[in-house]
Amino acid sequence: MLVLSGPSGCGKTAAMKLLAKENKFDVIEWITPIDAAEDENKRVMRQGERFRDHLIRATRYHTVLGSCSKQLLLVKDLPNVYQEDHKGFFELLEMYFQIGREPVIFVFTETSNSRLLQTLFAPTVREKFGIDLINVNATTQTAMKNVLRRVCGVLNSIAGDMLHVSQQHIDEILSNNIGDVRSAVLNLIFTSLKVPDRHLKSECGLREETLGLLHGVGRVINPKKEQKGDSHKFVHDPEEIAGFFQSLSVVFIQFLQENYLSTMRTIEEAAVASDILSLANVLNSEWRVSFIKMSHINNK
Repeated sequence: MLVLSGPSGCGKTAAMKLLAKENKFDVIEWITPIDAAEDENKRVMRQGERFRDHLIRATRYHTVLGSCSKQLLLVKDLPNVYQEDHKGFFELLEMYFQIGREPVIFVFTETSNSRLLQTLFAPTVREKFGIDLINVNATTQTAMKNVLRRVCGVLNSIAGDMLHVSQQHIDEILSNNIGDVRSAVLNLIFTSLKVPDRHLKSECGLREETLGLLHGVGRVINPKKEQKGDSHKFVHDPEEIAGFFQSLSVVFIQFLQENYLSTMRTIEEAAVASDILSLANVLNSEWRVSFIKMSHINNK
């Protein structure tokens, strides 16, 4: 058994699948089912039971669609039941340790389920079942630049009619990236899409500048204002600022938390800002919907 841990987008699953392919392993991945299933007695199976059944079947039978004689099991999304039922998970490990024949790899993302990793795979548990732990670091800026340059050549050669990746696009992505290769490649593709001439005159969705992370934080904690009579208007629209950081909302809010106090003039202002950022943290930890994440930044 092996546990892979690291930040989002650092290449944990991609590296594992590449090594499996080179060593002629078929990868059998557990995907948490959405619909209910029944057993032979027409009884609805619980999620934990279905996961247990998946492990047993995978170690007893080989897939008929596979091209290799060996296979390994990949678990990226543990059933939610094991967040509370730790004893049940340990019993499952004990069972597989005795009857399992195929290697199992559990993948954890540091930012989302670090506590679950430390609970389910504590040092004593890893020692008992001989489980190895590999921590993968975030991608460095230099490595990220090399990756995007290689991706640039591939995209321009196979999808040149749909997009054109330039060095300017790469620099834009690098200015806001924090080691997430997956997010960087996706953002590079969307940024490089060719826009038909008939849409170029439309201002809808058109972004005239790129905004770095620190520059964006500065626009929030030190906003420029235009005075209009007794009221004022922000020079930079908060919604536009939020639009630059849709895929980095958590990091953006963390930067705000580190820097906002130095700009507060009174304890009352600091209390209001603290409440807003605390609410943003709670919502970011519970929700995955992009438009909700954008609303956190807009509130600031």
